[in-house]
Amino acid sequence: MAFITPWFPAAKLGIFVHWGLFSTMSQKDRDERKARLQEGSRAMSMEETRERASRMTCENFDMAEWAALFRRWGARYAVLTARHAVGFPLWDTAIEPERSITSMSPCGKDIVREWCAGLRSAGLKVGLYMGHRDWGDPDFCAEMDREGFCETDPVKRDAAWARYIEKRNAKLRELMNNYGEIDQFWTDENWGTTGERLQSEDMIDIVLRANPRIVLNNRYGLPYGGMYSNPEQNIPVIRRERGEAPFEVCDTLRDSNHWQYVKDSTDPYRRKEDILRFFIDTITHGGNYLINVGPDWTGRIPEEEVEIMDYLGEFCRDNAEAIYDSWAGLERVYFGGGSTQKAGVLYLFATDRGRRELKTKILPYWHGKTLREKKKKLFKEHGLYYSLSFHPKDLYKRRKSLNMKKMVEVFASDSVAGPVYAWKGLTEVLYNNPALLTNIFDVQGHLILGHKNILREGFSGVKKRAAQKLKDINSGESGAEDQVNFLNAVIICCDAMKHFAGRYAEKAERLAAETADVRRKEELLAIAERCRYVPYYPPRNFPEAMQSLWLTQAGGHVAYGKAGILAVGRPDQYLYPFYIKDKKRKNKINDDEVRELFEELLIKFSCGLMLIPHMGKKTASEFGSDMASPTVGGISPG
Repeated sequence: MAFITPWFPAAKLGIFVHWGLFSTMSQKDRDERKARLQEGSRAMSMEETRERASRMTCENFDMAEWAALFRRWGARYAVLTARHAVGFPLWDTAIEPERSITSMSPCGKDIVREWCAGLRSAGLKVGLYMGHRDWGDPDFCAEMDREGFCETDPVKRDAAWARYIEKRNAKLRELMNNYGEIDQFWTDENWGTTGERLQSEDMIDIVLRANPRIVLNNRYGLPYGGMYSNPEQNIPVIRRERGEAPFEVCDTLRDSNHWQYVKDSTDPYRRKEDILRFFIDTITHGGNYLINVGPDWTGRIPEEEVEIMDYLGEFCRDNAEAIYDSWAGLERVYFGGGSTQKAGVLYLFATDRGRRELKTKILPYWHGKTLREKKKKLFKEHGLYYSLSFHPKDLYKRRKSLNMKKMVEVFASDSVAGPVYAWKGLTEVLYNNPALLTNIFDVQGHLILGHKNILREGFSGVKKRAAQKLKDINSGESGAEDQVNFLNAVIICCDAMKHFAGRYAEKAERLAAETADVRRKEELLAIAERCRYVPYYPPRNFPEAMQSLWLTQAGGHVAYGKAGILAVGRPDQYLYPFYIKDKKRKNKINDDEVRELFEELLIKFSCGLMLIPHMGKKTASEFGSDMASPTVGGISPG
């Protein structure tokens, strides 16, 4: 049962609806029943069943309204207790028809039929619940009740149990065959009873024969009985990777183990913030959240529950991209707020805990380490960056050293919404691009660096070719001086890249000397060794090729005051030969290491992003950024 239909792990949020005879209980009824359970009897007599069924009026039940609420709350599926532990099926059953909602209550409706039709009309997946137990059936109680209806004769007890299993299976066939395709089936309450005694394999067979694409939970008393695990009111501490068996947390809106509506209940509702926190913790560990609501006997969902669920629904609407069709993100040791990922994007959930970590750990760690900040520092050290305010009068004083004409061209875009936003955008760009505050405004963009050449021959090879061309120049030819100057500049740049990479090597060696972590020391020394070799010399293996690619790209960004838009091109095609070569060499590299290197490379590509928060995405996109976007994928490696 390892296969599970894709809609389920993508859905993230479901609504559990506990509704039935138990919805007619008051707090007093509940307390009395608890006291009776402590004495050993769980059975519900036919007299009590009739009395409670007479209260089940359902006059406020409107399935279209329920389905609209579920959609508003962000749910993608819902599960109804079609038959809970006290029996009383919520459908028009031909098996013991005298004991169902259609025959015993003033409602008289086939609730399951309306449930299925209403969910499908709203585009929601259909879930049904039918528990193992039925405390209203004497045959069941003969086996399970410790007192009251308990049968002491083992022969009679086995005969009663066989009759119960036959009725249970017949009712399950009705549910699975008479209401169209069912997307999820829930069973429950196998407490202490083995799957063999429950004949759970028969249940599973009935369900799958009728609905082969259905999703099954795992409460069958069998080690292999379900397609996913469903912890109750707690979250697994181990996150599930994409493709691993998912889990579904079922949870209540009240503090106690309180699923159904209880009139005059003394159990308080949980804080809506706590429900949201549980939801986030669930989906960021790779699971689904099945949150319960309990309508009263009329079919009205309590206002308190609607308010809590509206709060969750608003969050789901605002953050749908990070929620649906995603899977677990980072381990919590790296970010305690929780995260999801999808299509190469990582989403951090900045709740109270997440905000604290962003503020105290993540943002301080990256302070001063991005290329943007290093460029700013270098410009300032060389007198090219002015520590001035961006007030018009201050800019006017320095107009001779500013390329104001170019700045006017840049900000003449029609997309700038008025002078106020234009000025806010201008100050943001000036802050992020200090070259605009100098007279060396040199924008090189919309180009791809020659990574393929560098990976093939390294900067040493480029330098060698440049030196040879210098020897071959005829000084008497027209333009010879320009050629000499250009080739000398190429040689200087090649030497500069060797020095540039060497500084990274020195930094890695210093960090290695400072750390007591043996594994980290080995990593840093390996980085240093690679930076001593590439990109000056051509890489010999995949990690060196990745290092060369990044150092070359970083060098291009540093070379320009405003590093325009320097695309990476097709790193998959550049790096593929190195990948294949290392894969063929035993114990050289594995796919997990390759994936990790690519993830780290994406982080480095992002660290120079130019942000223009005041002007919006559209305007920002027109000004460009110095973030490099690699293209990965294609129909062939060549």
